[in-house]
Amino acid sequence: MGTISKSTNSLAFFFNHYSHLRVSFNAQFFYYYCRCFSATSAKTTNSGRDIVESSSQFLKSVRDRCRSRSFRNLDDALGLFDRMLHMHPLPSIVDFTQLLGAIARMKHHSTVVTLIKEMELSGIAPDARTLGVLTNCFCHLNRVDFSFSVLARILKLGFQPDCIILTTLVKGLCFQGKIVEAVKFVKEMENNGYKPNTITPTEQ
Repeated sequence: MGTISKSTNSLAFFFNHYSHLRVSFNAQFFYYYCRCFSATSAKTTNSGRDIVESSSQFLKSVRDRCRSRSFRNLDDALGLFDRMLHMHPLPSIVDFTQLLGAIARMKHHSTVVTLIKEMELSGIAPDARTLGVLTNCFCHLNRVDFSFSVLARILKLGFQPDCIILTTLVKGLCFQGKIVEAVKFVKEMENNGYKPNTITPTEQ
């Protein structure tokens, strides 16, 4: 679904009612799941034009594989991420986010958290969709407190959370057995004009 257009002021209820779930958003949350990945160098050609064409073809291949979910395993996806991280110029955040989403669908949620930190250390700023993927990963890792911190960061950056992100937070509360808080959160979302997707509290 598209981003919901509402003023930042109308989102104050997230902070007023869920401050107890938010924790300071900093590097320690990423390093909580930190692991090391070996670096590989991207191949270059003698011609600048060849480099551009080669990079374009490579990124198209990555996008196609993300859509078709044709990765052999996690290492296969990590190899693509590493090559992207060493490309000059760097791919867009859209390409990185598509790959991160594919890795998340493979259920390697802690790995996605680490990769996003690696991106940021390389100077690649996440967008709202990237942070949405991060929110989802933290919820699957049973760290809904971190997910609400990501929401705080989304708002601080001037982005507007969409229904996918908000529904993910509700599911995260349900995963931790906080059904009463999840129901309250849904009601507050609706009172502020947000329409969550259909939610099953027992969904895992």
